[in-house]
Amino acid sequence: MSEIKKVKRKKRDLDKYPALNPRLNAKTRFDVLDMDYLTKLDDASLEFMNRAMGEYVSGAFKKDENGEYSEENLHKTPEERRECYTRNNVRNRCALTVANATGNTLHCDDISSIIDAQRDVDLEVGSSSWEGDFLANNFEGEEENLEEEIQSQRRADYEICKNPITIAHKKMAESAYGKMLFQLFEDIHLIKKD
Repeated sequence: MSEIKKVKRKKRDLDKYPALNPRLNAKTRFDVLDMDYLTKLDDASLEFMNRAMGEYVSGAFKKDENGEYSEENLHKTPEERRECYTRNNVRNRCALTVANATGNTLHCDDISSIIDAQRDVDLEVGSSSWEGDFLANNFEGEEENLEEEIQSQRRADYEICKNPITIAHKKMAESAYGKMLFQLFEDIHLIKKD
């Protein structure tokens, strides 16, 4: 009795155009394969794009039954194929690309939260922050001008936090800096009312 082996089909085999689907490729290729116009293409164009992106981005070339490169490939010379392989290898070795693919990079929002956390630590410790040192060095000892500039910038930021228009404004209002501004200017208003 002969046993029939079940061949497990991969998700990539089930998709009609796997080289165009970022979810079916390595995460390092995700940014390169992000194309928003694919829904506007017809089947012939999609087939061509699938073949082109498979070769250009992934370095995946068709081979014939003898193991030789097929004539159907768009990159026909060894130099052209070597460029595709090199491009893919460089992308795989790039530290930033690998960090992005594994989720280990900091984005602007992450950096803002780190700065907010540092400000909280500076406020708790009571030491001067690096920002204060930077401003003091740039104003060359003119403390009056420095204090006025800081106060006017805080007032402008407070107005933005009070009436946020963009998402960035809302995030600033919700940050530790924004909360500090609300507390500072509410205290000032209370003093003026008394």
